[in-house]
Amino acid sequence: MEWIIGEESDQVRLDRYLRKKYKEIPLSGIFKGIRSGAVRVNGKKREESYRLQKGDRISVPWKTAPQEKNEAGLRLSREERKKIREGIFYEDEEILVFCKDAGMVMHKGSGHAYGLSEMLKVYCGNPDFNFVNRIDKNTAGLVLGAKNLPAARLLARDIRNREIVKRYYILVEGAMRETKFSLHGFLKKMPDRVSAVSEAEEGAKESQSDFTVLRKTKTHTLLSGELKSGRTHQLRVQLANYGFPIMGDEKYGRKEKEGKKEEAPEMFLFSYYLRIPRLGLELVAPLPEGFLRKLSR
Repeated sequence: MEWIIGEESDQVRLDRYLRKKYKEIPLSGIFKGIRSGAVRVNGKKREESYRLQKGDRISVPWKTAPQEKNEAGLRLSREERKKIREGIFYEDEEILVFCKDAGMVMHKGSGHAYGLSEMLKVYCGNPDFNFVNRIDKNTAGLVLGAKNLPAARLLARDIRNREIVKRYYILVEGAMRETKFSLHGFLKKMPDRVSAVSEAEEGAKESQSDFTVLRKTKTHTLLSGELKSGRTHQLRVQLANYGFPIMGDEKYGRKEKEGKKEEAPEMFLFSYYLRIPRLGLELVAPLPEGFLRKLSR
C-alpha cells in the first residue's frame, strides 16, 4: 500500500505518522518494518526519525490501515470496490473527482448507513477525504473531493468566491425557442422543498443560472446549464418555474402535479464540466447514453 504525504503531515516523523495510521500494529512491528526496509519513502529506506515532506510517497507492507476500517464501520464488497475504482474520473495528490451514478447517495444519513463519501474514505485508506460539493441522489456526474484539510479549505474558498466553473447537461420537457438565456431570481428552502419567492421574503437567497440550448426535438430540449450561484435544487426549481421541468424530476416536474409521487430512478441532470483555474484543471465528461437515446426518439 502507498501513502502520499499532504501539507497537513509535512515535517511529521515517519514513525509517528505510521503509528497514527496503524494503531492496531504494535510499535515494535512499526519499527521492524522501518528498520528492515519494508517501509520505504520515495523508494528508499529511511530512519524512524525522518521528517516527512509534502509529496513524499510511503510504501508499506501492510495492505490496509485497520483503524480506518473500524472508524468507518465499513468493509467494501468486491462489487463496491469495482464501482469506486471505475468511477474515479481524476485524481492527484490533493484532489479526487468522482463520476457519480444516479441513485447513489453522497453521505450517510436519511436511512442510508453509508454513502459515497464513506466508501471513498475506506477505498483510499484516507479518513481525511471529504467532498467539497455535492449533487442530489438522483443527479449523476462529477463531484469534487479533497484528500486533506488544507486542500478542502482552498477548494471551499474557490467555490465561495465563485472561481470554480460547474456546468450540467439538462434534458427538459418542451421545445425552447431561445438559444441562450439566463434565469435570475430568489429561492427559499422550505421544510420539504425549495420555492421561488420574492426578494423581500425572509430567507430568500439570490440565484442565477446561464443556459445554452445544445439540441432539441419537438418534445424535448438539451441544455448546458452553468451555475452562477450554488443554491439547493437551483436548476430544478428555476427550470420548473420557467415552464420547462427537467425530465424525471418527480419533486418539481409535471408528474408530481398529476398526482404521481413515486421517486424517479433518474433525473436527466448530469454534472459534466468542472474547471478550477487555480489548479489549471479542466474536466469534461461525455454526454450520457441515456440522454442520446431520449433525443433520438
